[in-house]
Amino acid sequence: MPSISPKFGSAAVRRLLIAFVVLGCLVITTLTMLSVPLDQLLTASRIGDARNKLKSDNSSSDPMPRASSSDQEPKSVAYVISLFSAPLNPDKSPANESQILSSLRNEDAGGTLRIAADLIVLAESIRRATAHSAHRADLVALVRRSLLPATHDVLSQLGFRIIPTEVVVPPEDIVGEDGRAHATGDTSFGGKYLISDENDKLLIYNLTEYDRVVSLDTDALMVQPIDELFDHAEETQGTLDYYGLGDDEPDHPEGGFKQAVVPAINGGFVVVRPSREAFAGILDIYKRGDFSLEQVDGYMAGWDHIGTGYYYGGISFQGLLPAYYFQDAILKRPPNTTRYQAAQKALKVPEGRQFRELDQCVYNVLGHRNCWGREGGVQGTSYCRNVDCSPDVNPTIEGVKAGLKVIHFTGTCRGARPMDLCRAPAVELGGNCELCKEFVRRWLGIAESALASEKQLLYRQLA
Repeated sequence: MPSISPKFGSAAVRRLLIAFVVLGCLVITTLTMLSVPLDQLLTASRIGDARNKLKSDNSSSDPMPRASSSDQEPKSVAYVISLFSAPLNPDKSPANESQILSSLRNEDAGGTLRIAADLIVLAESIRRATAHSAHRADLVALVRRSLLPATHDVLSQLGFRIIPTEVVVPPEDIVGEDGRAHATGDTSFGGKYLISDENDKLLIYNLTEYDRVVSLDTDALMVQPIDELFDHAEETQGTLDYYGLGDDEPDHPEGGFKQAVVPAINGGFVVVRPSREAFAGILDIYKRGDFSLEQVDGYMAGWDHIGTGYYYGGISFQGLLPAYYFQDAILKRPPNTTRYQAAQKALKVPEGRQFRELDQCVYNVLGHRNCWGREGGVQGTSYCRNVDCSPDVNPTIEGVKAGLKVIHFTGTCRGARPMDLCRAPAVELGGNCELCKEFVRRWLGIAESALASEKQLLYRQLA
């Protein structure tokens, strides 16, 4: 029988959801996380009204989550979030506890510190999607010790098993100068966060007490069950970040520039079969620190001169995974075989494959034009980049909407984040992108369902 902590669906958590989600604003939600009293009446009407307006603009109905059938024995599955980024000082030194709390209170921070509304609705979406799963589901949070004072209570009330973490590989343990320089210098959000901190996610491979681990960014959303993924033998499953890479095809707008043999594996959603051997192998690549922008067969050398990994975020999880899973195929390729041909065989041929590419119009959907159906002008053409670009796959945007399983508020749909309600009315989120508007509808629908029994709440502090 599936099991999630009873706390996960408790009245206290529903009240917490109301307090955080209705405002949809980082400043207020993070104050609430820190048990700061709120002196105003919070209502559910804004979410309900916004969702009703979006419904009136589009007649498509939300399909109910359905569990996929499986002939396999029930598995233990961890749904994992990772909280690792502490803001940096101007000299690149990490913030102390006082500075972290100040950042939570006052800054419109990006990355993992901006988790309040995202996290609560994500947790509710996991509960709904796994309610009829054939497998046992646990919520797990990998949390840097420096962030525990600010996040422990809310994560505990949401039913997460909290695993404290430290830096996976200290910079001084990275041998190569180039790798060490990127690990300590590559930042995001205007220099506030080290991209290499994302390597905390690699710890999911050490969770060997589970049969499968699903790693999710906090701005993702589970829409339907994903039981079918747990039947596959590959060690890791995920989507590839094709956009921004070069291409050899002369009719492609980015033709002629070859950035990597294999694109990044998007770190926002992956499913893994835990393996300490894989964890050690990936860390070995990172520790060697051979991370170069030199050219190799026309590609940026990247990790270990494989020809992959040197792109934005490549110093982290999403560059290390393709380097690990495709290094043997590329470096031990037969004579007269190009790096690209060898990597494609390793990607496409199921026998012995350890990484399985997923359809980015079903899992970890970012709203790209690939998934707008044929009318979007990409699917079925040479511009399409997905696991299957055949014209009869994902032919309509309505079909894509109905088949969504995991969505991710980044990429094309980053501007559609409904957890940012304080910036714009929800009915304006998504702009002219119908798929992004569908994302907003789904997020609001999950939030609204949690509020069904209580339309208003005078909420003053965390109980």
